[in-house]
Amino acid sequence: MKIASLLTGVALVALVGVLQYEFAHAGDGIADSDMGLTKTSVFDDPTPVASHQGGAKPELAYPGAPPQIPHAIDGLVPVTTANNACMGCHNNPALQGKKMAGVPTAIPVSHYVNTRTGESTGNKVSSQRYVCTQCHTPQADVKPLVSNTF
Repeated sequence: MKIASLLTGVALVALVGVLQYEFAHAGDGIADSDMGLTKTSVFDDPTPVASHQGGAKPELAYPGAPPQIPHAIDGLVPVTTANNACMGCHNNPALQGKKMAGVPTAIPVSHYVNTRTGESTGNKVSSQRYVCTQCHTPQADVKPLVSNTF
């Protein structure tokens, strides 16, 4: 019985101490420089790194990775159900599998197959592959925020 009373008393003293600390520091919060990986203010608005354009075709990040977009996409995004500007240059079924200098790479055959059913969608890009920037990204020469051994 004495032990239970003692433990209850210790718990109450600890609770009062925690509450006093919380009330004393309630307005402090977390500094914006302590959030995120960059250790700068969350209100900083850095200029984005310009995308790399032209030059040698970049290597794939890993086997089977989607190729990067080797040109600027300003004015081409966002992709919507009503507008996919990529299709204007890349939707050329006659050139599938053929690489020609100076000619935009044609969308591959795999993008004309419904990934759920395996059925061909004819000359229409599958809805699962319609938003190009889900997989394909513009090139940019940036340092990684964290180390990566993938």
